[in-house]
Amino acid sequence: MVRERLDLDAVVVAAPEDVQVDGSRAGIGPGGSYTVRQLLAGLLLNSGNDTANALARTLGGVPAALEAMQAKASTLGALDTRPGSVSGLDGPGMSTSAYDLAVLFRVALRDPTIRELVGTRSVPFPGATGLPRLAQPGSATRATENADSRGLRGRLPGAEIPTREGKTRARLSGGEGGGAVSGGG
Repeated sequence: MVRERLDLDAVVVAAPEDVQVDGSRAGIGPGGSYTVRQLLAGLLLNSGNDTANALARTLGGVPAALEAMQAKASTLGALDTRPGSVSGLDGPGMSTSAYDLAVLFRVALRDPTIRELVGTRSVPFPGATGLPRLAQPGSATRATENADSRGLRGRLPGAEIPTREGKTRARLSGGEGGGAVSGGG
């Protein structure tokens, strides 16, 4: 949905409400300038709930983004999906099914940009100043990584397909959700 409605090179200035989120964050800062591509990278590689909020705000706000997400899911035939938050964290009325997740993931992977981002190992991610540089110990910027944190690639059938870390994967595997800079799998 973001890919259909926003230009990847459009610049978004992070607002204070973007970073006031539960769960994992990519590390955007209020006043920092980020391209839509950078926000997508933070969302997909790092389960960045802060970047999900910034993208939703850019799409017209959280209620408008949730409505658009619901409409897109319905259009694609994901009829059991009712988003309750833009980040994928639990929210009021939220539900989905394994079938819907497969439908949505299959459609997402048809997009060359999404495929590129989820297949990326590491990208420099800007801090609040908007200056991209690789992470330095103790700095406000870091590399957002899509590491094979569980060492599953090549050992587990299907593990070569990258997925977003967090509650969805945790529920599917029965484990805890991730909030670290590693993602994919």
